[in-house]
Amino acid sequence: MPTPFNELELSTYEHLLLIRIRLTGISKESVRIKPRCKYLYKFGLIDNSTKSINKYVISDKGKMYLRYKRRSSFRFWIPVIISILALLSSYDIYTNPLIQKALQSLAQLLKNILGS
Repeated sequence: MPTPFNELELSTYEHLLLIRIRLTGISKESVRIKPRCKYLYKFGLIDNSTKSINKYVISDKGKMYLRYKRRSSFRFWIPVIISILALLSSYDIYTNPLIQKALQSLAQLLKNILGS
C-alpha cells in the first residue's frame, strides 16, 4: 500500500533535494547511484520525465508533499511570530521609537496581507 504524502517524513537533505529536482530535474544515473534519490523514487515523489528519457522530475505526489510541508510550516511559524510580537508589545517597548516604528510598519504590512 503506498504511503500518503502527508505521512512522509523526509530529512532536510531529502526535502532540499526534492526542491532542487522540482527546479532542475535529476539524471537517471544519480537516481541509480544515490540512495536518497532511490528513496524519493521508491515513495513516488519523483517520476520519469516525459520530455527527456534520461531525466527524472518531481511527480504530482512530490508537488503535493512540498505544498503540504509549506502549509504546515506556515501553520507553525505564524502563531509563533504573533506570540513573539505580542510578548514584545506587552513590555513597555513603545517608549523606544525605533521599535515602535517597526511594530507599526509590521502591523500595517499584516493588515495589507490579510486584507487582500
